Amino acid sequence: MTLVELMIATVVSGIAISAALAMGYSMMNGYSDHRRSARVMRAARASLDIMSNAIRNASPAVTSNSVFVAVQDDEFPCRGRTPAVDVINYESGGVPTVINPDPDSDQLTLIYASGGVLTTLANPFTNTSTNLSVVDNVGFRDNDLALIVDFDANGGVGEAALVRVSRPTGGSSTELDFGSADGDTANSPASIGCSMRTTDPSVPASPPPVEISFPRTSLVIRARAERFFISSAADEIPRLSVDPFGTLDNEGIQPMALGIEDLQLAVGVDNGLGTGTPAVDGNLLFVGAAADDDEIVFNTGGDALPPAHALATGPWRALRLTLVARSVEEPTSGAQNSRPAAEDRPASAIQDRFRRRTLRTVVELRNLAP
Repeated sequence: MTLVELMIATVVSGIAISAALAMGYSMMNGYSDHRRSARVMRAARASLDIMSNAIRNASPAVTSNSVFVAVQDDEFPCRGRTPAVDVINYESGGVPTVINPDPDSDQLTLIYASGGVLTTLANPFTNTSTNLSVVDNVGFRDNDLALIVDFDANGGVGEAALVRVSRPTGGSSTELDFGSADGDTANSPASIGCSMRTTDPSVPASPPPVEISFPRTSLVIRARAERFFISSAADEIPRLSVDPFGTLDNEGIQPMALGIEDLQLAVGVDNGLGTGTPAVDGNLLFVGAAADDDEIVFNTGGDALPPAHALATGPWRALRLTLVARSVEEPTSGAQNSRPAAEDRPASAIQDRFRRRTLRTVVELRNLAP
């Protein structure tokens, strides 16, 4: 083999190896991109499924969407009467706070049945009760939240109280102690119906509790009470977080899914807008071209706040839930894009290379339907 032939072979081999390396590099980039997209989809789908199931089970047996909360937490030391389904909408220009870390993402608070565990009261329950006398306590654990429901109260719209319970130390199968097993005595039956703390000197700091009475055979349902929101900062990966209220000392805000950068909620209120029919007609009008032009609230900027849930005049029929998820790592190459618009939040003007997916679903509020 001559020197010329050797040089020609070296050049040809170099070209072939360069082409193979370029193809391999392209394949590796494609695989990494696909993996990022798959992770984004998994996080968004799992979060959407969890929140959708919670929405479907919200306000069980209480069509009034109102619950007396007798557990305290760090956000509201005294919640009092609380909506079982509560949407906080933030339009652009909000101010970030501890409770509202992302000023443009919405928040959802739910009180919902958990795990299909329920029983009934064997004896009436009142403000002075120190335990729940139940038919059986199978499925309940120490420090569970229990929703006591009298679905015949208030003309059939129901009444409910959320309390913390623990299994009795004596091993009784027909009792749930009121309070918690870790000695947290702040949660007591007397705190049912307390009002928010206020700096207004004209408002008593500790008003008398609301007198309640749940009759025998009232439902006792194991429940959860949580606030879903987006937690993000300039130096953090955005994430969907959950704050279980009525928390104990060893509990707090918990990350639910990384890479979820936006949560948007729209409320479907059946008020007969634009149909010429009675207010409650069983349908929801979707338009969304201008403020207040349909029965979906918070889908366009400037929408008025939704009216309080009322079975006869404006029941909440559904929630439309939108999640925008992005990859955790930003690729070093590829096309640039920005966070897309969702409901009443406009698209971001900041360009980057994160891979994004938007998932949306409409969930019927079946426990609030007339």
